[in-house]
Amino acid sequence: MKPVWIIDDDRSIRWVLEKALEREKILFKSFASADEALVERSAVLGTKLTARLNTIRHRCPSIVDVRGPGSMVAAEWVDPATRAPSADLARTVQQAALARGLLLLTCGQHGNVIRFLYPLTIPDTQFDQALSILDESVAQATAIRAAA
Repeated sequence: MKPVWIIDDDRSIRWVLEKALEREKILFKSFASADEALVERSAVLGTKLTARLNTIRHRCPSIVDVRGPGSMVAAEWVDPATRAPSADLARTVQQAALARGLLLLTCGQHGNVIRFLYPLTIPDTQFDQALSILDESVAQATAIRAAA
């Protein structure tokens, strides 16, 4: 039976993690060192994502809103004819992206919002590739909806 540990403060959490990692022979490394500048990185990535979504939005009237500070970005999808929330379109974009290797999450009261979650330490080339996949997925989903 594994031990049960009661954690009551930050030092205890660090101690438990260090002991658990030590026991598994894994090196412990702080997730965010001071030199990573994660706040600034969040702003840079969020600005890049928002700009790309707004570019896509000009071609795709189904994107009614792009919002969020820093890296907390979301895009809201509607039916272009009725302007009603479109969970179907958001899911179609999500599925097209998944088929290309990009995982997106839908959320919102109507399920018509795609939120973007990524590590702030993502390499620029990988982030750019994800943006390209997003662009292709929106184009495919829009074409599928237009053909229906």
